[in-house]
Amino acid sequence: MWGSQSGDYETQRDQNQLDDYVAQMKAKKLKAMGLLGYRRRAKEIVRLVKECGADMLAVGAHGHTGIKDLIYGQTVNTVRHELQIPILMVSLKV
Repeated sequence: MWGSQSGDYETQRDQNQLDDYVAQMKAKKLKAMGLLGYRRRAKEIVRLVKECGADMLAVGAHGHTGIKDLIYGQTVNTVRHELQIPILMVSLKV
């Protein structure tokens, strides 16, 4: 509800995980930046990518099926149609 001003557990956990991913990429000498967005996923991802002038976007792919694919799969689908940069989808299945 408060966006970047929220200090809830979930937001802090997401930020910590994002910071960890960025640190892993930088340790491999890659230029990386992590930005946490709020509210509508697809629109926020597109906005953040365009604002920072990214060369590429890496996104996690959960491999949802059924109704979850309709809900979450639409995020990546919308993003890939809105951006004109390479998008790397990484499987998060372990």
